[in-house]
Amino acid sequence: FIFIFLIFLCIPALYISLEKNDYIEHRSLSIFPSFKINEKINNKFGEQFEKYFNDRFFLRKNFQNIFARLSLINNIIKRNDTIHFKDSNFMYQENNYYTDFNSDAIKRLNEFDKYLKNKGIKLYILVPPKKRYVYSKPFENYDNTLTQKTLQKYKYQKLQQNTNIKNRIIYPLDDLENSSILTYYKTDHHWTDFGAYIAYHKLMKEIKKDFPNIYIAPLTDFKHSQNTMISVNEIFIDGDTEMGFDIGSESRQLHYIDDLQKRFENTPYHYYGTTNMKKDGNIYKSYGENKNGKYTIYVYGNSFSFAILKYLLKSANKIKFTYASNFEWNERFKFKKYAEKDLEKYKPDIFILLASDYELLELNKFDKLLSDD
Repeated sequence: FIFIFLIFLCIPALYISLEKNDYIEHRSLSIFPSFKINEKINNKFGEQFEKYFNDRFFLRKNFQNIFARLSLINNIIKRNDTIHFKDSNFMYQENNYYTDFNSDAIKRLNEFDKYLKNKGIKLYILVPPKKRYVYSKPFENYDNTLTQKTLQKYKYQKLQQNTNIKNRIIYPLDDLENSSILTYYKTDHHWTDFGAYIAYHKLMKEIKKDFPNIYIAPLTDFKHSQNTMISVNEIFIDGDTEMGFDIGSESRQLHYIDDLQKRFENTPYHYYGTTNMKKDGNIYKSYGENKNGKYTIYVYGNSFSFAILKYLLKSANKIKFTYASNFEWNERFKFKKYAEKDLEKYKPDIFILLASDYELLELNKFDKLLSDD
Protein backbone atom coordinates (compact mmCIF):
# COMPACT_ATOMS: atom_id res chain seq x y z
CA PHE A 1 0.00 0.00 0.00
CA ILE A 2 2.79 2.42 0.90
CA PHE A 3 4.55 1.62 -2.38
CA ILE A 4 1.37 2.34 -4.40
CA PHE A 5 0.88 5.58 -2.44
CA LEU A 6 4.44 6.68 -3.27
CA ILE A 7 3.87 5.95 -6.96
CA PHE A 8 0.75 8.12 -7.01
CA LEU A 9 2.67 10.80 -5.15
CA CYS A 10 5.28 10.89 -7.93
CA ILE A 11 2.82 11.01 -10.85
CA PRO A 12 2.45 14.85 -10.87
CA ALA A 13 6.23 15.15 -11.35
CA LEU A 14 6.38 12.79 -14.36
CA TYR A 15 6.14 15.72 -16.74
CA ILE A 16 6.70 19.42 -16.08
CA SER A 17 5.10 21.75 -18.62
CA LEU A 18 7.40 24.23 -20.35
CA GLU A 19 4.61 26.53 -21.51
CA LYS A 20 4.96 30.22 -20.72
CA ASN A 21 1.28 31.14 -20.54
CA ASP A 22 -1.96 29.55 -19.40
CA TYR A 23 -4.58 30.31 -22.04
CA ILE A 24 -7.38 29.03 -19.81
CA GLU A 25 -6.57 31.21 -16.80
CA HIS A 26 -5.33 34.01 -19.06
CA ARG A 27 -2.06 34.61 -17.19
CA SER A 28 1.67 33.93 -17.27
CA LEU A 29 2.89 30.76 -15.54
CA SER A 30 5.44 30.90 -12.73
CA ILE A 31 9.05 30.42 -13.79
CA PHE A 32 11.65 28.23 -12.09
CA PRO A 33 13.10 30.29 -9.21
CA SER A 34 16.79 31.08 -8.75
CA PHE A 35 18.70 29.58 -5.85
CA LYS A 36 20.53 32.85 -5.40
CA ILE A 37 19.50 36.49 -5.80
CA ASN A 38 22.27 39.09 -5.89
CA GLU A 39 24.79 36.50 -4.71
CA LYS A 40 22.63 35.73 -1.67
CA ILE A 41 20.58 32.62 -0.95
CA ASN A 42 16.98 33.01 -2.07
CA ASN A 43 15.03 32.59 1.18
CA LYS A 44 11.76 32.32 -0.75
CA PHE A 45 12.94 29.53 -3.03
CA GLY A 46 10.61 26.93 -1.46
CA GLU A 47 7.55 29.16 -1.77
CA GLN A 48 8.43 30.12 -5.37
CA PHE A 49 9.15 26.51 -6.33
CA GLU A 50 5.75 25.44 -4.98
CA LYS A 51 4.05 28.02 -7.25
CA TYR A 52 6.19 26.85 -10.18
CA PHE A 53 5.26 23.20 -9.58
CA ASN A 54 1.56 23.96 -9.06
CA ASP A 55 1.50 25.78 -12.39
CA ARG A 56 3.19 22.98 -14.36
CA PHE A 57 2.55 19.53 -12.90
CA PHE A 58 1.55 16.56 -15.04
CA LEU A 59 -2.12 16.41 -16.11
CA ARG A 60 -2.84 19.87 -14.64
CA LYS A 61 -5.14 20.80 -17.54
CA ASN A 62 -7.09 17.58 -17.03
CA PHE A 63 -7.68 18.46 -13.39
CA GLN A 64 -8.83 21.95 -14.43
CA ASN A 65 -11.35 20.40 -16.79
CA ILE A 66 -12.59 17.90 -14.17
CA PHE A 67 -13.00 20.67 -11.61
CA ALA A 68 -14.93 22.81 -14.09
CA ARG A 69 -17.25 19.90 -14.92
CA LEU A 70 -17.94 19.16 -11.25
CA SER A 71 -18.80 22.82 -10.65
CA LEU A 72 -21.58 22.57 -13.26
CA ILE A 73 -23.65 20.67 -10.69
CA ASN A 74 -24.44 24.07 -9.13
CA ASN A 75 -26.91 26.53 -10.63
CA ILE A 76 -24.62 29.47 -9.84
CA ILE A 77 -20.89 28.98 -10.40
CA LYS A 78 -18.24 31.38 -9.08
CA ARG A 79 -14.52 31.32 -9.77
CA ASN A 80 -11.73 33.87 -10.32
CA ASP A 81 -14.04 36.87 -9.73
CA THR A 82 -16.41 35.52 -12.38
CA ILE A 83 -19.97 34.30 -11.95
CA HIS A 84 -22.05 32.03 -14.21
CA PHE A 85 -25.84 31.74 -14.01
CA LYS A 86 -26.62 28.38 -15.63
CA ASP A 87 -30.32 29.11 -16.19
CA SER A 88 -29.56 31.92 -18.63
CA ASN A 89 -25.99 30.82 -19.48
CA PHE A 90 -24.81 34.39 -18.87
CA MET A 91 -21.35 34.89 -17.35
CA TYR A 92 -20.33 38.10 -15.61
CA GLN A 93 -17.37 39.72 -13.95
CA GLU A 94 -18.15 39.62 -10.24
CA ASN A 95 -17.10 43.19 -9.38
CA ASN A 96 -19.98 45.53 -8.58
CA TYR A 97 -19.66 49.10 -7.39
CA TYR A 98 -21.20 52.53 -7.43
CA THR A 99 -19.14 55.68 -7.10
CA ASP A 100 -20.39 59.12 -7.97
CA PHE A 101 -18.33 61.70 -9.84
CA ASN A 102 -17.00 64.34 -7.47
CA SER A 103 -16.60 68.05 -8.21
CA ASP A 104 -12.95 67.58 -9.22
CA ALA A 105 -13.88 65.06 -11.92
CA ILE A 106 -16.58 67.40 -13.29
CA LYS A 107 -14.09 70.28 -13.32
CA ARG A 108 -11.53 68.21 -15.23
CA LEU A 109 -14.04 67.13 -17.85
CA ASN A 110 -15.07 70.75 -18.38
CA GLU A 111 -11.42 71.78 -18.69
CA PHE A 112 -10.79 69.06 -21.27
CA ASP A 113 -13.88 70.06 -23.23
CA LYS A 114 -12.66 73.68 -23.27
CA TYR A 115 -9.13 72.58 -24.23
CA LEU A 116 -10.47 70.75 -27.31
CA LYS A 117 -12.97 73.50 -28.13
CA ASN A 118 -10.13 76.03 -28.33
CA LYS A 119 -8.57 73.78 -30.99
CA GLY A 120 -11.82 73.62 -32.95
CA ILE A 121 -12.55 70.03 -31.87
CA LYS A 122 -15.85 68.75 -30.49
CA LEU A 123 -15.71 66.27 -27.60
CA TYR A 124 -18.05 63.29 -27.19
CA ILE A 125 -17.85 60.69 -24.42
CA LEU A 126 -19.24 57.19 -24.99
CA VAL A 127 -19.54 54.95 -21.92
CA PRO A 128 -20.27 51.22 -22.47
CA PRO A 129 -22.56 50.07 -19.62
CA LYS A 130 -21.54 47.03 -17.62
CA LYS A 131 -23.06 43.80 -18.91
CA ARG A 132 -24.62 43.08 -15.51
CA TYR A 133 -26.74 46.25 -15.97
CA VAL A 134 -27.75 45.47 -19.55
CA TYR A 135 -28.70 41.88 -18.63
CA SER A 136 -29.57 42.27 -14.97
CA LYS A 137 -32.44 39.78 -14.57
CA PRO A 138 -30.26 36.91 -13.19
CA PHE A 139 -29.25 39.21 -10.31
CA GLU A 140 -32.82 39.84 -9.07
CA ASN A 141 -32.46 37.50 -6.09
CA TYR A 142 -28.68 37.50 -5.89
CA ASP A 143 -27.36 40.94 -4.88
CA ASN A 144 -28.05 44.67 -5.19
CA THR A 145 -27.24 44.93 -8.93
CA LEU A 146 -30.70 46.26 -9.85
CA THR A 147 -30.37 49.06 -7.30
CA GLN A 148 -26.88 49.86 -8.53
CA LYS A 149 -28.17 49.92 -12.09
CA THR A 150 -30.71 52.62 -11.20
CA LEU A 151 -28.01 54.62 -9.41
CA GLN A 152 -25.68 54.35 -12.42
CA LYS A 153 -28.34 55.77 -14.75
CA TYR A 154 -28.94 58.62 -12.33
CA LYS A 155 -25.19 59.22 -12.06
CA TYR A 156 -24.86 59.86 -15.79
CA GLN A 157 -27.97 62.01 -15.92
CA LYS A 158 -26.45 64.15 -13.18
CA LEU A 159 -23.06 64.22 -14.95
CA GLN A 160 -24.77 65.50 -18.11
CA GLN A 161 -26.48 68.23 -16.10
CA ASN A 162 -23.35 69.30 -14.20
CA THR A 163 -20.86 69.48 -17.06
CA ASN A 164 -20.68 71.70 -20.11
CA ILE A 165 -20.59 68.55 -22.22
CA LYS A 166 -24.27 67.82 -21.48
CA ASN A 167 -25.84 65.30 -23.91
CA ARG A 168 -22.49 64.70 -25.60
CA ILE A 169 -21.97 62.20 -22.76
CA ILE A 170 -23.64 59.04 -24.09
CA TYR A 171 -24.57 56.17 -21.77
CA PRO A 172 -26.71 53.87 -23.99
CA LEU A 173 -28.02 51.52 -21.30
CA ASP A 174 -31.71 51.74 -22.24
CA ASP A 175 -31.03 51.17 -25.93
CA LEU A 176 -28.82 48.14 -25.29
CA GLU A 177 -31.07 46.39 -22.77
CA ASN A 178 -34.26 46.84 -24.78
CA SER A 179 -32.94 45.07 -27.87
CA SER A 180 -34.39 41.70 -28.85
CA ILE A 181 -30.99 40.78 -30.35
CA LEU A 182 -28.09 40.11 -27.98
CA THR A 183 -26.03 43.26 -27.45
CA TYR A 184 -23.41 41.65 -25.17
CA TYR A 185 -21.73 38.25 -25.39
CA LYS A 186 -22.89 35.65 -22.89
CA THR A 187 -19.32 34.49 -22.21
CA ASP A 188 -17.48 37.81 -22.38
CA HIS A 189 -17.91 41.32 -20.94
CA HIS A 190 -17.76 43.16 -24.31
CA TRP A 191 -20.65 44.22 -26.48
CA THR A 192 -21.45 42.27 -29.64
CA ASP A 193 -21.20 43.72 -33.14
CA PHE A 194 -24.91 44.49 -32.91
CA GLY A 195 -24.50 46.11 -29.50
CA ALA A 196 -21.64 48.22 -30.84
CA TYR A 197 -23.87 49.35 -33.71
CA ILE A 198 -26.60 50.45 -31.29
CA ALA A 199 -24.03 52.50 -29.38
CA TYR A 200 -22.64 53.90 -32.66
CA HIS A 201 -26.10 54.92 -33.84
CA LYS A 202 -26.93 56.71 -30.57
CA LEU A 203 -23.55 58.44 -30.59
CA MET A 204 -23.93 59.53 -34.23
CA LYS A 205 -27.40 60.99 -33.63
CA GLU A 206 -25.80 63.27 -31.04
CA ILE A 207 -22.86 64.13 -33.31
CA LYS A 208 -25.27 64.94 -36.15
CA LYS A 209 -26.70 67.80 -34.07
CA ASP A 210 -23.32 69.54 -34.39
CA PHE A 211 -22.37 68.13 -37.81
CA PRO A 212 -25.67 67.98 -39.75
CA ASN A 213 -24.18 66.52 -42.95
CA ILE A 214 -22.30 63.65 -41.29
CA TYR A 215 -23.24 60.21 -42.58
CA ILE A 216 -24.87 57.65 -40.26
CA ALA A 217 -24.36 54.20 -41.77
CA PRO A 218 -27.31 51.76 -41.75
CA LEU A 219 -26.63 48.10 -41.03
CA THR A 220 -27.31 47.34 -44.68
CA ASP A 221 -23.92 48.93 -45.45
CA PHE A 222 -22.25 45.92 -43.86
CA LYS A 223 -21.99 42.24 -44.71
CA HIS A 224 -24.04 40.22 -42.24
CA SER A 225 -22.94 36.84 -40.84
CA GLN A 226 -23.48 34.71 -37.74
CA ASN A 227 -21.17 32.74 -35.46
CA THR A 228 -21.65 31.01 -32.11
CA MET A 229 -18.24 32.11 -30.82
CA ILE A 230 -17.24 35.65 -29.88
CA SER A 231 -15.03 37.87 -32.00
CA VAL A 232 -11.68 39.11 -30.79
CA ASN A 233 -9.78 42.13 -32.07
CA GLU A 234 -10.09 42.45 -35.82
CA ILE A 235 -6.95 41.89 -37.87
CA PHE A 236 -6.26 44.12 -40.85
CA ILE A 237 -4.49 42.39 -43.74
CA ASP A 238 -4.06 44.03 -47.17
CA GLY A 239 -7.04 46.27 -46.53
CA ASP A 240 -9.41 43.43 -45.67
CA THR A 241 -10.80 42.46 -42.30
CA GLU A 242 -10.18 39.08 -40.76
CA MET A 243 -12.30 38.10 -37.75
CA GLY A 244 -10.61 36.08 -35.03
CA PHE A 245 -12.80 34.07 -32.66
CA ASP A 246 -12.55 33.03 -29.03
CA ILE A 247 -14.63 31.45 -26.23
CA GLY A 248 -14.70 34.67 -24.16
CA SER A 249 -12.81 36.02 -21.15
CA GLU A 250 -15.43 34.97 -18.59
CA SER A 251 -15.52 31.43 -20.02
CA ARG A 252 -11.73 31.22 -19.68
CA GLN A 253 -11.84 32.47 -16.09
CA LEU A 254 -14.31 29.69 -15.27
CA HIS A 255 -11.96 27.10 -16.88
CA TYR A 256 -14.50 26.06 -19.50
CA ILE A 257 -12.15 24.45 -21.98
CA ASP A 258 -11.94 21.83 -24.71
CA ASP A 259 -15.28 20.14 -25.40
CA LEU A 260 -16.81 21.72 -22.28
CA GLN A 261 -16.91 25.12 -23.98
CA LYS A 262 -19.23 23.69 -26.66
CA ARG A 263 -22.05 23.67 -24.12
CA PHE A 264 -22.04 27.46 -24.27
CA GLU A 265 -21.46 27.91 -28.00
CA ASN A 266 -25.10 27.58 -28.95
CA THR A 267 -25.99 31.26 -29.24
CA PRO A 268 -25.76 32.74 -32.76
CA TYR A 269 -24.26 36.24 -32.60
CA HIS A 270 -24.78 38.74 -35.41
CA TYR A 271 -21.65 40.11 -37.11
CA TYR A 272 -21.37 42.97 -39.55
CA GLY A 273 -18.19 42.99 -41.58
CA THR A 274 -16.66 45.34 -44.09
CA THR A 275 -13.68 45.25 -46.41
CA ASN A 276 -13.23 49.00 -46.84
CA MET A 277 -10.77 49.37 -43.95
CA LYS A 278 -7.06 49.94 -44.25
CA LYS A 279 -4.49 50.53 -41.56
CA ASP A 280 -1.81 53.18 -41.94
CA GLY A 281 0.07 53.19 -38.63
CA ASN A 282 -2.55 54.21 -36.09
CA ILE A 283 -4.79 55.79 -38.75
CA TYR A 284 -7.71 53.76 -40.02
CA LYS A 285 -8.89 54.98 -43.41
CA SER A 286 -11.96 54.03 -45.40
CA TYR A 287 -11.93 53.72 -49.18
CA GLY A 288 -14.39 53.39 -52.02
CA GLU A 289 -17.78 52.97 -50.40
CA ASN A 290 -17.70 55.99 -48.09
CA LYS A 291 -18.45 58.90 -50.40
CA ASN A 292 -19.92 60.96 -47.57
CA GLY A 293 -16.82 60.95 -45.35
CA LYS A 294 -16.03 64.59 -44.64
CA TYR A 295 -14.55 64.60 -41.15
CA THR A 296 -11.51 63.35 -39.27
CA ILE A 297 -12.38 61.54 -36.04
CA TYR A 298 -9.99 60.88 -33.17
CA VAL A 299 -10.97 57.83 -31.08
CA TYR A 300 -9.25 57.49 -27.72
CA GLY A 301 -10.61 54.32 -26.17
CA ASN A 302 -10.40 50.87 -24.63
CA SER A 303 -11.12 47.38 -26.02
CA PHE A 304 -14.80 48.26 -26.62
CA SER A 305 -13.54 50.51 -29.43
CA PHE A 306 -12.58 47.67 -31.77
CA ALA A 307 -16.15 46.62 -32.55
CA ILE A 308 -17.29 50.19 -33.21
CA LEU A 309 -14.42 51.38 -35.42
CA LYS A 310 -15.81 49.86 -38.60
CA TYR A 311 -19.06 51.78 -38.17
CA LEU A 312 -17.27 55.06 -37.45
CA LEU A 313 -15.18 54.57 -40.58
CA LYS A 314 -18.34 54.87 -42.65
CA SER A 315 -18.98 58.28 -41.11
CA ALA A 316 -15.43 59.61 -41.32
CA ASN A 317 -12.91 60.51 -43.96
CA LYS A 318 -10.24 59.01 -41.70
CA ILE A 319 -9.80 57.98 -38.09
CA LYS A 320 -6.91 58.27 -35.66
CA PHE A 321 -7.26 55.57 -33.00
CA THR A 322 -5.29 55.44 -29.77
CA TYR A 323 -5.71 52.28 -27.70
CA ALA A 324 -5.71 53.79 -24.21
CA SER A 325 -5.62 50.41 -22.47
CA ASN A 326 -1.96 50.17 -23.49
CA PHE A 327 -1.16 52.82 -20.88
CA GLU A 328 -0.78 52.31 -17.12
CA TRP A 329 -3.62 53.54 -14.92
CA ASN A 330 -1.78 56.67 -13.82
CA GLU A 331 -1.02 57.49 -17.46
CA ARG A 332 -4.33 56.67 -19.12
CA PHE A 333 -5.91 60.12 -18.89
CA LYS A 334 -2.87 62.22 -19.73
CA PHE A 335 -4.42 63.36 -22.98
CA LYS A 336 -2.12 66.34 -23.46
CA LYS A 337 0.95 64.17 -23.05
CA TYR A 338 -0.16 61.42 -25.44
CA ALA A 339 -2.63 63.10 -27.80
CA GLU A 340 -1.60 66.73 -28.29
CA LYS A 341 0.93 66.05 -31.07
CA ASP A 342 -1.63 63.91 -32.88
CA LEU A 343 -4.23 66.65 -32.55
CA GLU A 344 -1.87 69.06 -34.25
CA LYS A 345 -0.88 66.53 -36.90
CA TYR A 346 -4.28 65.13 -37.89
CA LYS A 347 -6.46 68.12 -36.94
CA PRO A 348 -9.57 66.09 -36.07
CA ASP A 349 -13.02 67.63 -36.12
CA ILE A 350 -14.38 65.16 -33.56
CA PHE A 351 -12.77 63.61 -30.47
CA ILE A 352 -14.48 60.49 -29.07
CA LEU A 353 -13.44 59.35 -25.60
CA LEU A 354 -14.63 55.77 -25.16
CA ALA A 355 -14.16 54.73 -21.55
CA SER A 356 -15.83 52.35 -19.10
CA ASP A 357 -17.27 53.29 -15.71
CA TYR A 358 -14.24 52.20 -13.73
CA GLU A 359 -11.93 54.22 -16.01
CA LEU A 360 -13.92 57.44 -15.83
CA LEU A 361 -14.15 57.15 -12.06
CA GLU A 362 -10.37 57.56 -11.96
CA LEU A 363 -11.04 61.22 -12.77
CA ASN A 364 -12.17 61.59 -9.15
CA LYS A 365 -8.53 61.32 -8.06
CA PHE A 366 -6.60 62.12 -11.23
CA ASP A 367 -5.16 65.64 -11.18
CA LYS A 368 -3.03 65.81 -14.34
CA LEU A 369 -5.57 65.61 -17.14
CA LEU A 370 -3.86 68.35 -19.17
CA SER A 371 -0.36 68.00 -17.74
CA ASP A 372 2.75 67.70 -19.90
CA ASP A 373 4.39 65.36 -17.33
